[in-house]
Amino acid sequence: MKYIGVDGCRSGWMCAIIEEQTKFSISIYPTLTSLWKNHSDATRIFIDIPIGLRDSGSTPRKCDHLARKILTRARSSSIFPPPCRKALYATTYMDANRINRERTTKGLSKQAWNICDKIREMDQLLISDTSARPIFYESHPEVCFWAFNQGKPMEHYKKTQEGIQERKEVLQNLTSASFDLFSIQNHNIKNGKFESDDILDAWVLAFASSKSASQIKSLPNPPEYDRLDHPMRIVYAMR
Repeated sequence: MKYIGVDGCRSGWMCAIIEEQTKFSISIYPTLTSLWKNHSDATRIFIDIPIGLRDSGSTPRKCDHLARKILTRARSSSIFPPPCRKALYATTYMDANRINRERTTKGLSKQAWNICDKIREMDQLLISDTSARPIFYESHPEVCFWAFNQGKPMEHYKKTQEGIQERKEVLQNLTSASFDLFSIQNHNIKNGKFESDDILDAWVLAFASSKSASQIKSLPNPPEYDRLDHPMRIVYAMR
């Protein structure tokens, strides 16, 4: 059994892997296609990227609304609306912002535009390879930390020393195995471009994906579906 958590980083995709609950490893892949080529045998992959997308309409995805609600003011800013599908494929921010406003009545934030290339990667992989669809689940690290922290959002911003420490403590409480969350001895990441929080985010997604099916929850439940039948949901796991 192989469970994977994936978070975007400057070098591509940070990939934390748990095999048989006792073997831990971490790698960076330049593209989702290369990640999938190496891990198409995964049981579950939780990824911090939007999957189901609106085509039009002013109603936001329910999953984003619910995630912001549970994270409260403390961490709700980490959840932002993704583009509608047509805006996703625009070539400039100006065009994407215009298209999104025309189709949803809302502009597109620069924060969302900055990850559009990664959202497109996910969208294109799921369109081109249907076998990936039941394996990849949209998740969110802050929602997973909230769930593993007894329903309490993290107190500190993840890029501060306090934020790194509180998240590391949550992760260490999830396993009896002894391993270094920040080890970069693995040649697959030591030359990559990433931040400490990319590693933390990938690990919490991996631990969430490794839980039993009965422990995995969905926002909303049942999920909404987009025009391509991709679920618009954010999944997480309870301890």
